[in-house]
Amino acid sequence: MAVQFLHRWLAVVVVVGALVEAARLYRAGARPHALALKVAVVAQFLLGVFTLVYAVPVALGFAHQAGAVVLLVVTVVAAHWSMGGARGTAGQRREAAR
Repeated sequence: MAVQFLHRWLAVVVVVGALVEAARLYRAGARPHALALKVAVVAQFLLGVFTLVYAVPVALGFAHQAGAVVLLVVTVVAAHWSMGGARGTAGQRREAAR
């Protein structure tokens, strides 16, 4: 029971943190990343709520697990962008070196 309680509170912390970060990304000019992060975190939160409401059916449980993977990928991509990302493609670096 304690694990479920902790999971729910951590979900709230993750949602708030992700929405704050999405706002920062939006202001920094990464609108697609901000939108993807907002959509992914809200969808994951709603999947978690519906999974509980409907007593953990397998399909919703699976969707919630898959949503966690999607949210992780979106977060990593957004973090990569915010840290400068790849500073250009290999072709662009070769052209710049000439």
